Amino acid sequence: MSRTASLVTGLLGGFRRLEAATVAGAAAGGLALLLGLAAWAARLGWFAQPWWVLVAWGIALVLLGIVVVLGRLSLLRLSPSWLAGEIELLGFRRGALAGHLEPAVAGTSARRTSWQAARLSWWHAWWGHSTGGPHAPG
Repeated sequence: MSRTASLVTGLLGGFRRLEAATVAGAAAGGLALLLGLAAWAARLGWFAQPWWVLVAWGIALVLLGIVVVLGRLSLLRLSPSWLAGEIELLGFRRGALAGHLEPAVAGTSARRTSWQAARLSWWHAWWGHSTGGPHAPG
């Protein structure tokens, strides 16, 4: 995994936690609303039999299952490629981030890739990233 991919994946953790909190809050609010409405309907005398408790909890469990499935699908949608695409829509060149999420080109060994990274880091250290010329020795 490249450094860019690990950074995008790290950023994605916050979005996943936020999405999970949103789904949990919506489920808790919906459950409270359903059971509250059923209790008020019983209090107003719309139905007096005790079966309404079982029906209300049965509906609540079915809706909770639906919310869990839809929440899981929404969490699966939050992938590193999705986040890279969203960031690119904000002004980056298309593929500038998404291209770094994929593994190296087939046929390139990890040894060669690490050698090239070391060589480039030495090159930038010697020539300077923004100075345009070599640094004077020590």
